[in-house]
Amino acid sequence: MASTARPIVVGVDLSGNSEPALEWAAAEAARLRRPLRVVHAYPPPTYPSTGAGLLPGGTVVTLGAQLEKAAVAEVRECADRVRAGYPDLEVHAVTHCGGAGATLVEASRGAETVVVGARGLGTVAAVFLGSVSAHVSAHSLAPVVVVRQPVQVGPGAPVVVGVDGSRASRAALVFAAIQASSRQVGLTVVHTWRPESTVGDGTPLGWPTGWGRLPQEEEAVLAEAVAGLGERFPDVDIRREVVTDYAADALERLSRDACLLVVGTHGRGLVSGWLRGSVSQAVLHGASCPVAVVHPSPAEDDGDDPGDPAPNVEPLAPATSSPDRG
Repeated sequence: MASTARPIVVGVDLSGNSEPALEWAAAEAARLRRPLRVVHAYPPPTYPSTGAGLLPGGTVVTLGAQLEKAAVAEVRECADRVRAGYPDLEVHAVTHCGGAGATLVEASRGAETVVVGARGLGTVAAVFLGSVSAHVSAHSLAPVVVVRQPVQVGPGAPVVVGVDGSRASRAALVFAAIQASSRQVGLTVVHTWRPESTVGDGTPLGWPTGWGRLPQEEEAVLAEAVAGLGERFPDVDIRREVVTDYAADALERLSRDACLLVVGTHGRGLVSGWLRGSVSQAVLHGASCPVAVVHPSPAEDDGDDPGDPAPNVEPLAPATSSPDRG
């Protein structure tokens, strides 16, 4: 009987570049006791390659059927490799004829997490250098984890999360705490600032009247962000860091000794907040560990305070094709 738990969804591209993402997703599913859904989207045949042909013996075959057959065989091979390493894990292999971005977003409905690679066709092809990565990160209804390379971390490596004091960043903070708790590791919460910034009236922060109180104000921002987190996750050792540095530089540096780096994004539909501009691109390109991108809940998108900022998910949608239940 198939599990009704929200699955870990991983996009594979069959080129081998998505292997680190597949390995990470399998380990995540096994650790959380969630089913794993291995998803591959293949493009429909286009003119002039859509006609039928003849195989030896006179069998009629179309290119579309051949593409589907190859895709199904390859994604089942991926699933079989996972089963060999995790024999108790429930694994589903899903293929779909269509765009990779739209397929993975549809698969995110009801998913626990969506995992993608950083290079290759059908996954996130370098961060923000391709439409698939932008589409999945902007529209996914579940947190998205980008795995650029094979994960090599020491035992006890912490989860690191960047916060900016906004309501939207709380979803990222809660996701990071859940990850740290389930992994039985510490959580490092980072808030960054730069002295060349300005206060609300445009006064440079370097003026003597404002400089002395700035570190305390930034500490207060971080303290407010993590308020109540220790009570909710008493098993997690929470470390707070206020860093006077560019956000991307600080997060990249801390990622070297982390098992996961978590960042938030303000809103869904348009890439904004962390996912807009040089900070997000630098972090996703340069981080030494997997990076999780977490959207706020719909209430936080609207500026409300929902009280429990869990990432937004919807009920599990049917697979886009028949799963291989092996």
